[in-house]
This record gives sequence, C-alpha cells and structure tokens, in this order.
Amino acid sequence: MTRVTFITENRTIEVEKKKQLLDLCEQTGSVLPFGCKVGTCGTCTIKVIKGMETLTKVNLFERNRLGDGRVREGYRLACQSEIVADGELTFENG
Repeated sequence: MTRVTFITENRTIEVEKKKQLLDLCEQTGSVLPFGCKVGTCGTCTIKVIKGMETLTKVNLFERNRLGDGRVREGYRLACQSEIVADGELTFENG
C-alpha cells in the first residue's frame, strides 16, 4: 500500500499500486484541476513533496510540458504519473 497525502486538501488515504494519480484524484473527489488527460495541457500539474520514488519515471510528455527545471524541482503531471511502489507520497497542486 502507498500512503498518499494531498497537501492542498489536508487529506491522507491509502491506495494500492498501479493507480494513476489523476484517476485517484477523480475517484476521491480531489480538487485537482485537469483538462486533456494526456499530458499536453499541463492543467493537472502537481508538486511532489515526498515520495517521487513511488511514481513512474518522468516521461517525454511531462518533460516537454514542464521543462527540465520544473521536473528537477519535483513537478509532475498527474495524468502521466502512476503509483508503482509502496511507500509515502505527498504532493500539492502545482
């Protein structure tokens, strides 16, 4: 299980691996905005505070949309990020 904390909402839940963050946000009623759901608009940008290792690696869509600087600062696209490891993940709307 992965313990996911939504800082923007001051809420923590536990989820199984293989869960896309955007889907998780939709299913739990999160206030994370989204648009295209495929990595082109950047609306679902989040900032990972803790637990980057619980997520899939940054892909080309994210790198193109966010740029290397923001990726190094911990920004991700929720529509392109999937939980793949147990642990703790903490993020806020970016």
